[in-house]
Formats: sequence, C-alpha cells, structure tokens
Amino acid sequence: MSKEAAAMCYSYRDRRMEEEARKEMWVREERKRRQRQKDKKGRPAEKDRELVRA
Repeated sequence: MSKEAAAMCYSYRDRRMEEEARKEMWVREERKRRQRQKDKKGRPAEKDRELVRA
C-alpha cells in the first residue's frame, strides 16, 4: 500500500469516527432538549425565553 493510500484510509476512518461522535453528541443534546421541553410544558413564557436565547 502506498503512503497516499494509507493516508487516505486513515483520514477516511478518522472522518467516520468524527461523524459518529458528532451524531452521538447531537442525539444527547436532542434528548436533553426534549426533556427540558417536557418539563416546561406548563410554562410557555420560559419556553419563549429559551427560543430567544438560542
């Protein structure tokens, strides 16, 4: 295997791992956000404030 091919393989794998990590973090954030929304169902004013902040 040439150096270029080895580098390509590594960068591809690296990119895949990065993608997986990013997806995992997004899923975690999404779960937290949903939980917060569930908690705030009775307080619409706070929900609006959250939207403005974001």
